[in-house]
Amino acid sequence: MLFVRFTDDEYYLIWDSNTIPLKTIKLFDDASSKPIFDMKNNFHHEYFDTITRILPNTRKMMNKSFVTEHMIVKTQYMLELLNEVENNSGLIGSNFQEKVMNTTNIEYLPKLCQEKNGRVFHVFLHW
Repeated sequence: MLFVRFTDDEYYLIWDSNTIPLKTIKLFDDASSKPIFDMKNNFHHEYFDTITRILPNTRKMMNKSFVTEHMIVKTQYMLELLNEVENNSGLIGSNFQEKVMNTTNIEYLPKLCQEKNGRVFHVFLHW
């Protein structure tokens, strides 16, 4: 997520480093030029418990999951999300990373670490 602070591009790609593409992946819709988000059927309540602590007004909005191997991110939106979290004085920590880690229930860490991008994707897309 923090890569956003190092790019001037309108969009950037987050890729799960332990996967490789085996076919062409379409990232943008031809007609609208909007990003395409892959969705799965996974559900891990740990993600949503953590998201609700980070962003109290954010709730799960659909039955699908954004836990996937990649996600295209609009730079402007990610910057807005990071700023919202960092400016939340109700969270413990001095920066985004500390605030997110301090909201994570220690019991969830093994599961969240196994699927590290899942939380990133869910936080961004449900925000």
